[in-house]
Amino acid sequence: MKGLKEKRARQKARYGQAENSPLLRQERNAHHFPQPSKQRFYSFETPNEKWVTDITYLMFSGQKLYISVMKDLYNNEIVAYQISRRNDLKLVVDTLKKQ
Repeated sequence: MKGLKEKRARQKARYGQAENSPLLRQERNAHHFPQPSKQRFYSFETPNEKWVTDITYLMFSGQKLYISVMKDLYNNEIVAYQISRRNDLKLVVDTLKKQ
């Protein structure tokens, strides 16, 4: 059978095994990523020096309620919080006004 070339079935690339997969690219370029620090400790001398905020949702009776929380990092105290049915700018502003 001259002239016939053997054809191999092309294998389907699997995630994480293909030459250009994100995992292999990350491995090859690992030296470009900063290494995370082992532990971070923050200390603050006075209250109200540094605040952080977060918004999350909770499910109650099949509906979402959004809670916006403001926390003081000096003593991890919750300074203010506000609950709303909508995640919008008004929720954040109302939380700031409560403190």
